[in-house]
Amino acid sequence: MALVSTLEARLAEAELGAHVVLRPTLQLSLNGRRTIPDLFIPRDSIFWVFTDQKRDEIGAYVYAQPWPRVRLLASYFFLAVEGGTGHRGEGEARLFLSRRYQRSVGVQAGRTVVPENGHSKVRVFGRHAATPNLALTLDAALQRLDEPMNGENLSLTTTASVGYRIAPRWQATGAFLAGTTPLLERRL
Repeated sequence: MALVSTLEARLAEAELGAHVVLRPTLQLSLNGRRTIPDLFIPRDSIFWVFTDQKRDEIGAYVYAQPWPRVRLLASYFFLAVEGGTGHRGEGEARLFLSRRYQRSVGVQAGRTVVPENGHSKVRVFGRHAATPNLALTLDAALQRLDEPMNGENLSLTTTASVGYRIAPRWQATGAFLAGTTPLLERRL
């Protein structure tokens, strides 16, 4: 995949990957991506001056299903940005609590390190399909910055949602979000 900025006549984003199914329960993806973030922001926006000039990453995803109701996903990427190099790694485990996969719980953890700052995150989540047309979700995420931003280095966000299928191709969803982050003090 490639995306070119016609205004700048430069490559805005390119991605190359390979996916290998070793077994249906074990899969591997190799991926490389170059992103030029400033080409996605209008030049008259104040945010344009704060964007990275270039971001390259190369790494892999591994998906495993050791048991029928357990899904595992892990990834690691080497990052190269204007200020130097870094890395990003994540892991996720999901357990389906029912035979028909109506209920699931999971946990996700990750660490990102770049020259200016790094962060660690932990997320827990769950989903319950009460009926074929009604689904409920809960999600909580905690993130810790290595270097404080606006005097804060912790972020906690929670989300609850209800989705209802009102027709074969239509779904109505309502969500409740609450949290506090270094960028936005409090949100409800």
